[in-house]
Amino acid sequence: LLDELAEIDSAYCLALGKLQVENLRKLSFSRAKNLLRYTLLQHGAILPSTAKIENILNQLLAIGVDNQFHISLGDTEIRCYKGAIYILPGITPLQEPKQYVWRGETYLALQHLRGAIRFTQVKNQGISQQKILNEPVTVRSRSGGERFTPACNRPRRSLKKLLQEAVIPPWERIVMPLLFCGEKLIWVPGIGIDCEFQVKSDEIGILPTWDPE
Repeated sequence: LLDELAEIDSAYCLALGKLQVENLRKLSFSRAKNLLRYTLLQHGAILPSTAKIENILNQLLAIGVDNQFHISLGDTEIRCYKGAIYILPGITPLQEPKQYVWRGETYLALQHLRGAIRFTQVKNQGISQQKILNEPVTVRSRSGGERFTPACNRPRRSLKKLLQEAVIPPWERIVMPLLFCGEKLIWVPGIGIDCEFQVKSDEIGILPTWDPE
């Protein structure tokens, strides 16, 4: 019966697959605790004690929209960003940042970033092959200070600001691969391709896709 009640409350409290703190606050504390317990089990987490769940819930209900929350439960992490609750597998520390040279592979595994990039040829989409002929194309992690122009009708902007506006959580930004041609940033997952390197009409482009683990 508790699980059935949690399923009903889950339908009310979820948005884009994530529990929303604002909706949790509208439930009674007992129902919110039951929903949190149910959601942790659905993600394969080992449940802590009732007192621990109550403590976590109290912290979640007390945070503001702009506050970040992070707590570890064994191999599971609970995080909160922009009012959405993320239940994730434990994130191990990254190795030292690496730089990979892309040599035309259709699949590039990036173990240190825990994912892979797929490259497909698509008409009228992606990176112009002509624009990347004369400089090496490399994959790098963020180092800070990058600037980017995903829309040709808008000015060049800081990557940090673009990622914030796209509501990409900070822990995803850390393991996000960036594609460079020479020293120019040309592609960012979830943001797009720099205006200078976008294909023209009827051109076959290279479309990267980031597949995190």
